Amino acid sequence: MVKLEIEIRDADYDSLIDRFLPMLLDRLRQSGSPVARLVSGGLPEPMIKSVLKKLPKNTKDQLAADLVNANKDQLAQFLKDLAAQNGLRLDGIGVSAKAPEV
Repeated sequence: MVKLEIEIRDADYDSLIDRFLPMLLDRLRQSGSPVARLVSGGLPEPMIKSVLKKLPKNTKDQLAADLVNANKDQLAQFLKDLAAQNGLRLDGIGVSAKAPEV
């Protein structure tokens, strides 16, 4: 077994919010956070994006980690396909993400 660790120190959270807004809103609703109650009140999408973009970095980090974990099967398949394109066979790929503890 080989464990590969990737650390991302900074990400373009604004682009992630724009691209994955429905998934982020669903994740927020599941968390029961105060932000979830605010954005669930029928705010227009541009206002929701504005609220999300102003969240503290540690909250954005957690949302990004949650997004990776919610899509871990697709990411594992992507890695497997990428390896195969380069002549490598990888099986049993597990993907997980966690945000730093605050």
